[in-house]
Amino acid sequence: MGIPTFFRSILQKNRSIIRGADRSVPFDVLFIDFNSLIYNTWYKIRAGLPADADRQAALIEETIRTTCEMINDVVAPKQYAYISMDGSAPRAKMVQQRSRRYKSVQMKELFQKKRKEMGWPATEDGFDPSPNICPGTLFMEKLSRALQKAMAQDRFGCRVILSDSSMPGEGEHKFLERLRRMHRDPASTRDAVAVYSPDADMISLCLLTHKSSISIMRMPDEKSLHESRFCHDFKYIYCSLDLVRRDFYNEMTRARPSVPVDELRVLTDYNLLLMMVGNDFVPSLPYLKIRAGGLDTMIGLYNELSGAHRYLVDYHPIHQPEPRVDERFFRAIVARLARTEEADMRKMHALCLREASGESAPHRARNELGMDAAELFESRFQHLSFFHPDHPEHARYAPLLDRIDYGRPAWKRRYYDYFFGCAGLDEDAYRRTVTEAVINYFESIVFTLRYYLRGCPDYAWHYRYRVSPLPSDMLTVLDRFSFSLNSISFLGSAPVEPILQLLLILPPQMRHLLPAKAREVMDLFPEAYPKTFDVDALAGFKYIYSEAILPEMDAGRIRDAFHGRAAGMTRDEKHRNTISTRLLTSKPGTATPRPVVARKPRFVRLN
Repeated sequence: MGIPTFFRSILQKNRSIIRGADRSVPFDVLFIDFNSLIYNTWYKIRAGLPADADRQAALIEETIRTTCEMINDVVAPKQYAYISMDGSAPRAKMVQQRSRRYKSVQMKELFQKKRKEMGWPATEDGFDPSPNICPGTLFMEKLSRALQKAMAQDRFGCRVILSDSSMPGEGEHKFLERLRRMHRDPASTRDAVAVYSPDADMISLCLLTHKSSISIMRMPDEKSLHESRFCHDFKYIYCSLDLVRRDFYNEMTRARPSVPVDELRVLTDYNLLLMMVGNDFVPSLPYLKIRAGGLDTMIGLYNELSGAHRYLVDYHPIHQPEPRVDERFFRAIVARLARTEEADMRKMHALCLREASGESAPHRARNELGMDAAELFESRFQHLSFFHPDHPEHARYAPLLDRIDYGRPAWKRRYYDYFFGCAGLDEDAYRRTVTEAVINYFESIVFTLRYYLRGCPDYAWHYRYRVSPLPSDMLTVLDRFSFSLNSISFLGSAPVEPILQLLLILPPQMRHLLPAKAREVMDLFPEAYPKTFDVDALAGFKYIYSEAILPEMDAGRIRDAFHGRAAGMTRDEKHRNTISTRLLTSKPGTATPRPVVARKPRFVRLN
């Protein structure tokens, strides 16, 4: 899901990067981030479905119809369309998926309870797409079959390549390597490419392929004033990455306008700065959120320091295939962040206090206009600060506001006591914990950089904390231990099977999605599957931005218990648990999708 508010932030600076999609714009290839398409299709049809509708069947049918429309009527690629489903994800992504699914259950239970207490009309308690749109579920198996049937029936007007959910990897990352090859191949480097994905991190991912002539395809967000104002006449819009590349380059070279600068290397630097303001794998510093201007702060630091340093990242897909961080440049950025750390944390705390005093954003009244009592409750629960007096859970979370209190001495110790479990530790144990957290944070930066540029370096690695350590402690580790980011290595663990992934992300309330043998594993480790939990209000401030506070899972024990029972699954369940590197392809007029390649799957050893 990537980088919240990133697309809006770049659109606010230059609305000319988007235009309405129509057939007058020719493309050679269309890539579709299919899981995102499923979600968008659900949001579009759910309100209009009758109470007795088969929601799964309706979603599958409409998703296939929308795919046909996108390929045949909107883009009409001259060469082929590449449809990519999410396969087994890296453990680093599963941590986020687990939090989101637990929160989904929590919200559903809370809202149902509140509606019953207040006598409000009950909501439809049927199909929930969130846990179903995941590798290993029966729903995704049905959808894959429906898509293959559409390919066999020649419903698409061009060659179609399908990477289904049995092939490991996040959907968007599975077609990035093809984009990289297109850039390196003189025969395809200038091919015009459309990429359908509403995820904002698709912009940075595509820029890192270094290929030109890419447009991101989206459905306009009706809630976004910028998108709805300029694109309301179009069902789809294109975002030109050539124009985005130019804007990013200009932002990053303000301090050296007359110095020759390598555009591709500057864009790689931009993406490292973007990682440091937070994504699915790297937690942002508390005061460096994109929505609070964190990216602008990082670009400002980069420009100030670029006179003494050349580039932040040394990378070339051929000559320097393993990206290396310029450690002096990186240290200089960390040192500048450490210098203002205390003042920045106090500013952030002051903002929370203003919200807690009852001040509201000016657009809140407009957003709440026309809501009934139930909708108002649900909207405020998700989008209002926990510490605002109108938040439904204000009384529960308000005492946390002064838990750290950045205005009093020893606030750093309280920060680590609360977020990193350092309470009660002696000084040596405290320093060890902080150092381990800093190194884990540095790993998250290197992991993400390599993942985005080269593919996943390790399917088992993950960041173990909810927030980042502080810049002053990062600086201490860099200096005291002469720590080198370029010395970080990963084990290269392989993907897990789809049903094991479900065991690593689903809460117990969603156990019905698992085969019976997998449910037995949940029963063996009840401590890993809590039925109630808190969210981290101090880290996210709003429910929508907060992570679930969940126990660390012993993935190795869960894997071993599952493998000991997997033989007892049914034939269909074993099929859903398959890992494959097979691609399916069909051409207009062919009778059935054909496999492109198949290899023996590998299984992961998690520690």
